[in-house]
Amino acid sequence: MSMNAICYAAHIDWTAVHRPVETEIEHMLGRARRLNRLNGVTGAILLYRDHLVQWLEGERGGLVDSRDCASRDARLSGLFTLCEGPVAERLFPHCWLYFADYRLDDAVPGGLLGLLANAPAPVDLPEMAGCMAEVARVLEPARFTHAAMLV
Repeated sequence: MSMNAICYAAHIDWTAVHRPVETEIEHMLGRARRLNRLNGVTGAILLYRDHLVQWLEGERGGLVDSRDCASRDARLSGLFTLCEGPVAERLFPHCWLYFADYRLDDAVPGGLLGLLANAPAPVDLPEMAGCMAEVARVLEPARFTHAAMLV
């Protein structure tokens, strides 16, 4: 089995939503997690004020299906692939879709992830994987709980 990853960014339009934003986020995460489970995909979604960055990892077919579903989401526009390619291992092996909420200015991390908050641009896959590994470290203390949730 060859492991691949794709990372993309998209603008998100909350005005296209007809329910409270928090409710919409929960709905969006539930739907994406179900799709990822069906596709054998794990990863993370980083939500900024008006866009998101999503890292997905798994077999190529599952990644293509998950990204295609995102491209048809009416809330998203300007879907832009930041990087993609083969990876040695999963960064989020115990989580169908980790959620990091960076909608508040003081929550936005520095470095590359901070830059992507302002201007999505192509990045080197190993560099992005390093940034996402930092995000994944937040999950490390809960790895056994998350492993149980992937049943």
